[in-house]
Amino acid sequence: MFDFEGEMRRAEQRWEGDQVSPHVQEVKGLIERPDGNNVSLERETMALAQVQLQYRAGVELLRNEIHTLQQAINEGK
Repeated sequence: MFDFEGEMRRAEQRWEGDQVSPHVQEVKGLIERPDGNNVSLERETMALAQVQLQYRAGVELLRNEIHTLQQAINEGK
């Protein structure tokens, strides 16, 4: 499993020029195919759906904030 948010936070906190290597955690209980791959398409699809919902919610919050700021600017004229 790769924690994207956590790795982004770690990368932001590093010093300029420091090497960044991801911290990967193995997820136990996943079925491994004969080729050694244990990626679960269903699990990854659910994770993608969750991230998409978080993204959309963030965009909507930003739109509302910008709209509020525009209203405040326009009412001050």
